[in-house]
Amino acid sequence: MYPYIQSRFYRSPEVLLSLPYDEKIDMWSLGCILYELHTGDPIFNGTSEQDQVFKISETFGLPPDYMMEKGRKTSSYFKKPAQGMAWERVATTKVYKGVRQRKLSEMLGSNTGGPGGRRKKELGHAPSDYGKFEDLLSRLLDIDPKTRMTPSEALDHEFLRRSESSSSKAPAAPSSSSAAAAAGGAPAAAGGGMDVDAPQDGSWSGGQKRSVSGRASV
Repeated sequence: MYPYIQSRFYRSPEVLLSLPYDEKIDMWSLGCILYELHTGDPIFNGTSEQDQVFKISETFGLPPDYMMEKGRKTSSYFKKPAQGMAWERVATTKVYKGVRQRKLSEMLGSNTGGPGGRRKKELGHAPSDYGKFEDLLSRLLDIDPKTRMTPSEALDHEFLRRSESSSSKAPAAPSSSSAAAAAGGAPAAAGGGMDVDAPQDGSWSGGQKRSVSGRASV
């Protein structure tokens, strides 16, 4: 097991907790990459592993008990005030939103025209299209690897199918069975029109080297 198998922005909860991992970590990375391809910004841009874990918890909550109890790094992020009480984040000088208080729909601008409102009224960017995208991301970014979406489930997701709001020239849903195909096809297939949004200054934020799998390149 390698503690730095993934670049921090794309590091899965099981790796952050120093738990055994398998190919499910790539599905987590894929979810992070799909969000970034559409918005131009990393979904979780932690400056440290603790910061990364806390930012994940703001949107998707805390890991289940079995992960907390077995994780070798759990004490770096969470504590149990007393026996029988719920886990909570350790104290820190940095202020974070409450658990699950950072809503994915608001981050994507699902009901306000996409990131920064830049896609308002564009084909394939209706709230219903974003609803499908949100569902795909939430299943790819399931904290629990036991219930996280598989590659075959991702390729069969309705987000990758044409919708009534898509154009007649929209590309067909990808037929490849690889997760890499999903990474390349999903942003362009969102309702037939959802595409990549680069930051306004033309640069990608974060400053880290990226690969399709989210694996560290150094």
